[in-house]
Amino acid sequence: MITPEIRIEPFEISTDAENAAVLICRSFATVADEFALTPENCPSNPAFTTATALTDRLSKPGCYCFGLYLQNILTGFVALMPAGSGEESACEITRLAVAPEYRHNGYGRMLMDVAVQKARESGAEKVNIGIIDGNEVLKDWYQLYGFIETAKKEYPFLPFVVCEMVLKL
Repeated sequence: MITPEIRIEPFEISTDAENAAVLICRSFATVADEFALTPENCPSNPAFTTATALTDRLSKPGCYCFGLYLQNILTGFVALMPAGSGEESACEITRLAVAPEYRHNGYGRMLMDVAVQKARESGAEKVNIGIIDGNEVLKDWYQLYGFIETAKKEYPFLPFVVCEMVLKL
């Protein structure tokens, strides 16, 4: 059996945001469909991102992006950024995306491993994520990775409850 060439490498968002945006939109579209999210009721959802918005969000100091390539085709993506709210020793993982047709092959875990390792190298003591609370499949996946649920929050600009989770490093 021939295994495909897989590589994960730093992703330069400033030069290839369009490809990342297309992948992220395709990946998050399945969740948007499942939870009836639209550009009108949830414009900030990654399913509706643009290359410009992605560049604005991920071009900040301390932000690292990684692409997973399967036979030289961008198949997965993840970003690691300093956590908001002034948590100096925390990072946030965001925009973890794997093209729908390539899911359930361990690529998401590979991307998480790279992002978590980068967080450790950066001196972070924990990694935060926020997901749709009703997404039990995703919540279970993160819990299997070692994340624990820390809070549920409602925001007036989101049509769902956010489940905040943390991985202590």
